[in-house]
Amino acid sequence: MVLVSVDFSVRMRVVMEEREAAIYTLPVEHFEHVGQSLPELTTELLSAHTTQSSEMQEKEALLQRLETELGAVNQQLHVLNREVCNAVRTICLKEDLLAELSQDCEQLEQEVAALVQDKEAMKVSVRKVQRERAVGEEVKDSYKKKMESHRMKTHQLEQLSCTQIELKTLREKIDNLKEKSI
Repeated sequence: MVLVSVDFSVRMRVVMEEREAAIYTLPVEHFEHVGQSLPELTTELLSAHTTQSSEMQEKEALLQRLETELGAVNQQLHVLNREVCNAVRTICLKEDLLAELSQDCEQLEQEVAALVQDKEAMKVSVRKVQRERAVGEEVKDSYKKKMESHRMKTHQLEQLSCTQIELKTLREKIDNLKEKSI
């Protein structure tokens, strides 16, 4: 863009220089009146020079105004180029950050998937332990019942044994008494 504006400025200068040179070289039609008097030619020449001079001043003013506008446009273009560069830099930084965040998200998703699998494995393990514990409790309860039953039978046997010993002792006494009474 800057090259285009510089090229335009150079072209405008060349055109103005050509026109300035044209002021001092009169076209052929001005020399058709060779037979005119010197004052008439001078007046005509002065009139042509004044016209060309005013045209030249108008064109110089236009050129100056266009150069001023061109300078302002170039300045705005420079500012816009800086803003675009800053915006591109910001976009690149944000894209890099986004790529990093995306990688972090993928890594976290993998970790979450692994944790979910671990959780499911733990649930299965807990269920297995609970089943084993329930079976163990049933075995323990069964053992307690058997032991209680055994204790009761042992107690009964002990009582029966004591009773039998007493009975035996009493029988022996009866037998002794029978023998003595005979």
